[in-house]
Amino acid sequence: MTELSNFIRFNDDGTLSGNIASIAYDIDISGETFTSSNDKAPAYRVFARWPRGRRVELGGIWKKQNQTVTITASPSARATAGSMPISAAFRAKTTRT
Repeated sequence: MTELSNFIRFNDDGTLSGNIASIAYDIDISGETFTSSNDKAPAYRVFARWPRGRRVELGGIWKKQNQTVTITASPSARATAGSMPISAAFRAKTTRT
């Protein structure tokens, strides 16, 4: 991916990519748009690949609109890799121009 850590990049094709890292783990993440008629549904689903190569869903990212556009993930996306618990929370903020 890149040398950056702890980031989310929203791509032009409707996907996202990024990384979650700490001293205990370093996970590349990906995501795709999620379409639903429920206005409380997430805008994106977030995934990672675990050591066995299996794609695992970590959580979602919601869009909330007021004076700025704020994109936040669930308070805690929790998964387990072996016996090591992994928790992550995301917050990205962009201002409309």
